[in-house]
Amino acid sequence: MRFLCRFGEMMLKSRQVRHAFTQRLLSNVFDAFKRSGCGVSVHLEQAYLFVESDAAQAASILERVFGIHSISPVHSFPYSDFDAMKLAAANHFRRAVEGKRFAVRCRRVGKHAFSSRDVECAVGALLVAGGRVDLTDPEVTCRIDLRDEQVSFFTDEREGAGGFPIGSQGRAVCLMSGGIDSPVAAWMALRRGLRIDYLFCNLGGPLQLWGPKSAAKHLTDQWSYGYKPSFYTIDFTDILSAFSRIDHRYRNILLKRFFYRAAQMLAVRVKADAFVTGESLGQVSTQTLSNLRTISRATDLFPFRPLIAMDKLDIIRIARRIGTLEVSEQVPEFCNVAVSKPKTRSWPAGVEAIEATLPEGLLPDAMRTLTREDLITMSMPEPPESCAIDYIPANALYVWIAAADDRMPPPAEASQVIESTGIHAWSASVTGDRPVVLNCRKGRLSRDAAAYLREKGVEAYHYEEPEAVQDGSLFGYNI
Repeated sequence: MRFLCRFGEMMLKSRQVRHAFTQRLLSNVFDAFKRSGCGVSVHLEQAYLFVESDAAQAASILERVFGIHSISPVHSFPYSDFDAMKLAAANHFRRAVEGKRFAVRCRRVGKHAFSSRDVECAVGALLVAGGRVDLTDPEVTCRIDLRDEQVSFFTDEREGAGGFPIGSQGRAVCLMSGGIDSPVAAWMALRRGLRIDYLFCNLGGPLQLWGPKSAAKHLTDQWSYGYKPSFYTIDFTDILSAFSRIDHRYRNILLKRFFYRAAQMLAVRVKADAFVTGESLGQVSTQTLSNLRTISRATDLFPFRPLIAMDKLDIIRIARRIGTLEVSEQVPEFCNVAVSKPKTRSWPAGVEAIEATLPEGLLPDAMRTLTREDLITMSMPEPPESCAIDYIPANALYVWIAAADDRMPPPAEASQVIESTGIHAWSASVTGDRPVVLNCRKGRLSRDAAAYLREKGVEAYHYEEPEAVQDGSLFGYNI
């Protein structure tokens, strides 16, 4: 099968820049087919890219290569003379226009003894017996592309990924959460030609890690051609534990400042020029204009926010289109930093004063836990096994996890009460000599804490009322 691929915004660039972009695009197309196990041949001709492949999924692959604006499967053959071409065109399009309104459009490159309109009229005259000419609103557009001694016929035009080829605009680090927004932000940054590496600051355990890692793996396999992306993880549990000593209303703001600094430190290591976030103005408390200003002061690295002015429903539509929505919806909201009345307006000096009361060296210590995984060779992660239970075993340690602003009394049956920010420090004291059942107000933190303890070999469960229904939060810990 032969495909004609068109460029979009790339064609507005100067000749030198356009040449660099198209060479990058060629490399990315070859990589896309190689990673899919398919053969391909590519021919660049002025404003078009011709791709030939016998792979059944060739069109699907091309639709996911950034820099390609649209794709058309074409029937091509050498041009001999005008009469032979018009007869071949009529035979090719006759079935497509039968009983329909149609138009014939011709585009020529090179010198010929006839005009494009001559071709359109001659082919249209041969087809009109089977359909009706409608140049304003045709149901079928019969397209003829004549380039010197090569002619191509096609009717179908599929939308491509658009944007710029990956690698044409440099490298950035994307801060991943367990929600819908950050994978969409990463995709939009990829679409603008950035190479993206992914960073997840882990506040919880395996359940929280599974979501962003799965989303990054999907983006790598389906959309990221021409480079080798990495997934980095930093253990933020000690930083979170240190936050127990500060005003809970500011915890989310301070946490985001630490996220930004971690992204900057990683960016220096991987030689990135920016970091990407999934922030959308006003969506949550840390994304008010005032708090974004305060958080941005934590770093001098450029924060790229592709979603800043987008509506949540538009973000969800993109997530569904690119294939990350299903993964994001399975990740429960991480709530041990969530409070009922967070600060929605802050001043940098005030937040910096609170930050100064924290122990020194928190972030450098956390950076020592940095791990890297190659997303191309990594297998798609399996979701953690469910550990829900709807009763309390007689010999179990029943633990209630209290939020910072939790005014609801713990259950009378609870053996222990711990604050949400101290869950991982407390877990170090768990011996595993008896089952542990965890519960909290929303049921989300206890689910993640149970998965974390299970990873350490402890028989742990999160308590769930018999009639409880999983809510499948859409927002991860998008604070």
